[in-house]
Amino acid sequence: MRLEGNAVYRGRSVAVKAQIGGRDQRRTTSEAAPFPVGINLDAEGAVVKLDGQISKPLEGRGYSVAIDGRVPNPSAFAAWFPDLPLKAFKGVTARFELSDRDAKKSAISQMDIKIDAIDLDQQARGVSLENVSVSGRGDAKLRVASRALTAGIETSLNGTIGDLPWLARGAAGPVDVDLEWASASARGKIVGRVEAPASRTGFDFDLNVDVPDPSLLSDAAPRSLKAVSLRARLTDSTGPVPFRVTSSAGDLEGNLAVAWRPRLSVVGEIRSERLDIDALRSNPGIPARDSGPIHDAGTARDEAKAARLLPADPLPFEVLRSTDAQIKMALKRVKLGGADLAGIEAVLSLKDGLLRLDPFKMSGPDQNILGSLTVDARRSPAVVGLRLQSPGTALRPLLSTFALPPFATGTAEISIDLTAAGDSWRALAGTLDGWTGFAVKGGQLDARLINQWLEQLRPLRIEGADSTELRCFAVRGDMKSGRVTIQPLAFNTAALILEGSGEIDLARESLALKLRPRTRIGGTGISVPVRIDGTLLAPKTALDLSPGGVTGGANGGTLAGLVLGGKDVMSASDPCPAALVRARDVNAPAEQRGPAGPSAGSGTAGGTNALDVLRLLLPMPGGKK
Repeated sequence: MRLEGNAVYRGRSVAVKAQIGGRDQRRTTSEAAPFPVGINLDAEGAVVKLDGQISKPLEGRGYSVAIDGRVPNPSAFAAWFPDLPLKAFKGVTARFELSDRDAKKSAISQMDIKIDAIDLDQQARGVSLENVSVSGRGDAKLRVASRALTAGIETSLNGTIGDLPWLARGAAGPVDVDLEWASASARGKIVGRVEAPASRTGFDFDLNVDVPDPSLLSDAAPRSLKAVSLRARLTDSTGPVPFRVTSSAGDLEGNLAVAWRPRLSVVGEIRSERLDIDALRSNPGIPARDSGPIHDAGTARDEAKAARLLPADPLPFEVLRSTDAQIKMALKRVKLGGADLAGIEAVLSLKDGLLRLDPFKMSGPDQNILGSLTVDARRSPAVVGLRLQSPGTALRPLLSTFALPPFATGTAEISIDLTAAGDSWRALAGTLDGWTGFAVKGGQLDARLINQWLEQLRPLRIEGADSTELRCFAVRGDMKSGRVTIQPLAFNTAALILEGSGEIDLARESLALKLRPRTRIGGTGISVPVRIDGTLLAPKTALDLSPGGVTGGANGGTLAGLVLGGKDVMSASDPCPAALVRARDVNAPAEQRGPAGPSAGSGTAGGTNALDVLRLLLPMPGGKK
């Protein structure tokens, strides 16, 4: 019997050709002779062909058939099967062999599937699979293989997942997994079992990963990081699971218990004998970003006006609302900023949206820090609190922590007590309350780095050796609703003394600061008031000709008040003692503020030509440098 015509499925035409039985087909009384069967389907450029035989067609038994399919463009069938992600697939070919001759075995005796490409960008940005294949024979394991491209880096995946009998049961039962991953010189292996694949529960895997050179996999990897090794167990069963990571930068190990229901929960401990954070952060290989097209001056001004330093993107506080955690951390030896830190301990707890990092302790010969962090995401907007006290911590690793150049050494005293409410960095900054104090008494200063910063204040510079004595640095900031009042700011070296005060409006990101540097030029002492305004992203400096800019008295705003001559300008009032006391004072209220500008020094006008000095200094208001 032959059948030829067109069928319609969801408004689309399918060409059908079928033949059942032969022209000389006969039956005997002993048994039914098998009927040959042939069916061809053709639609949207895809072809499916079935060939084989069946002995009891009315009962649907006694069959042995092969099905071959070729679908060059699966996306053409997206409207037919809207629940399948067919638009991500390209070039699918398949062959299946089915038979019910042996009731004890799977109806599928052979399977071969090949896919030219699968675009996974919706699931993982920039990731795609190529040359995907799945094949199986009899009761043997299903073999899978593919080539993945991630950000231009090629990765291969090979191994086994389940078998044909498991697949014939609808992939509903337990399945064994044995997969190997390779990329450049890196290798990984995951072996285990999933009890309920449909619900992705009941899994238990051993994971081994070795990456001799991470920089071959990612430009973002530190060039100094080598020999990364991970050994872990992945499971959704209750109880702690061990893990261990080793590398040239040190080690991390511990036990973590992860529960996925009714919500994600992580409980455990993390330990380290040695951890080199400098090695993890160094990355000289990343190229600088393209500065982009050049705009005209008007466009540049408009963009600068609208530009903000603090991002308004929402912070991931939703993760805190859906996760619980209780993790204890103990790091014995940590290298940061070229210094060896010791005894870092912390406890992180997260419950129903309330995160606490309390306590955080760092102790050692040159470090002593005690702090805490709270993030209350139960409230909207979230409320963040940070407290930190350090009667003494090494300055160099502290600068490295905030990605600042190591321009000074010494011991810093730090006090922080801040609270804020918001769901972005910009919102948090605009509601900041509390105070901070920072004090350094005694140390060494890298004069070369400081002189680079003083280029805008030429001819102010630190003369002499590359390293000079840092007598003191002290600053205190009192915050109220995002407005930071800085009083005082003091910086003292043998060659340069700097006093300052003012305000920073974090909500508007605007600056209103006054500085008074004192130094010598050609043996003559000078003191010039400087105003810093503009924004955090684009600060502007100029001479301060306002009343009180120097002395706060009648001479404020006059030339004689701006430039002070004489040899005693550097030996006048020392701003350090009062500034250090103020920066250290935990109990001082914000209202205890000094004068609006820097304190006036002793000295008399004269000793150098004022106009000659001013021509070398900052731009005069309304003029050019």
